[in-house]
Amino acid sequence: MIKKHIIEVGYQKYAVDSITAATQAVAILSKLQRVTLNHDADSSDHWFYQPDEDKHRSTIELKLNQNYRDPAKSKPKKALALPAPKRGTILCICEKSYVAPRESCVHCGRAFSESHNRTHSTASQSKLRLL
Repeated sequence: MIKKHIIEVGYQKYAVDSITAATQAVAILSKLQRVTLNHDADSSDHWFYQPDEDKHRSTIELKLNQNYRDPAKSKPKKALALPAPKRGTILCICEKSYVAPRESCVHCGRAFSESHNRTHSTASQSKLRLL
């Protein structure tokens, strides 16, 4: 936890790191005069600002060396990923899901052996291809 200087203007609170910046801000804010816009004039050319006569004026306070805690950093969200294929499965011919031995594809209904034959060739098939 760190220490910061708090400036209160009415119901709002602001944190400042240095005392010089805090005192300068309070000095500037204390010179401001509260005004209201007068709408009672006949046309828009005659509207004007006048001092606010409200009895409940906002106060300006400076509180030195107050405890301050920065908000916790948000963790980066991980991208949604599909689960890894199970061991022993191969990608189906339709390329939409993985198929395990003695099972059928969920999307197209083809058996494991059809996809397995596509990825693994037998010795006789490889000899035919060489000739």
